[in-house]
This record gives sequence, structure tokens and C-alpha cells, in this order.
Amino acid sequence: MATIGAETSISPKKILYLTDFSNASKAALPFATALADNYGSTLIAFHVLIPAHDCTDSELRTALVEADEEIAQAEIQHVDSQMAGTAHQTLIDRGSKVWPSVERAINSLLNNSNSIIPKATGARGISLFVGFLLKRDPSFCSE
Repeated sequence: MATIGAETSISPKKILYLTDFSNASKAALPFATALADNYGSTLIAFHVLIPAHDCTDSELRTALVEADEEIAQAEIQHVDSQMAGTAHQTLIDRGSKVWPSVERAINSLLNNSNSIIPKATGARGISLFVGFLLKRDPSFCSE
């Protein structure tokens, strides 16, 4: 993994805050907001909505998906209100898997500017990290 020396200066234009609306994600938001404020960056709150319904009844499945959409919209509006005073935007992506959606978001940011990605995963406990994704070294975020 690449490292950044103390003498390296960064100034990310965008910071991607990944949220699953868990308590761990909510705990990470003030840190992401502080980073964005510190660097004068735009904070992007990003949630991936995955249909979790294996219902064979198409009407019921549609109703459940619509309910999930409404809940996600309410949650992202709450996140939006928590970012007041910070340059920001909110995004919900709909997909069948989280990481391909996140990868697309990261690639989009890498193609546009330097970025910082704070991440918190609630389902598996807190895993808070900050990765510096630099245009000159995109492999920094590869595993």
C-alpha cells in the first residue's frame, strides 16, 4: 500500500461519505463533515439501496421496494440536514450489490478530482478509515 509522507500536502475537492444509515455511519458523519470543512471540500453522502425482498408476489414486492425507497429518502434527508453549513450533496444509488456501486462512485471521483473517502460499516461493527485517493496514485485504494 502506498503511503503519504508528512511533507505531502493534499487538498481534496470532494469527500465521499458512505452510509448504510447505521449508528456507526451516523457516528462517522461529524468526522466527514469536519474533514470537508477543514479542506473546503464538497461532502458527498452516498447510500446504496439494495432490494432485500425475495417475494414472488410482484405487487407485494413493488410495495416493499417503494417502502424501502421512502425510508432511504427520509434517511438521506436527515443526513442532508446534518451537513447544513458544509458544501455537500446526497446520492442514493440502486443496485444489487454495494461494492460495485461504491466502486463506480469512487471511479467517478477519481476521474474528476482528488478525493478522501471516510467509511463506516455498521453491520460488521465500526470500521472507520480515511483513504486518500490521489489522481497520481489511483492504486492507493486497491486491495
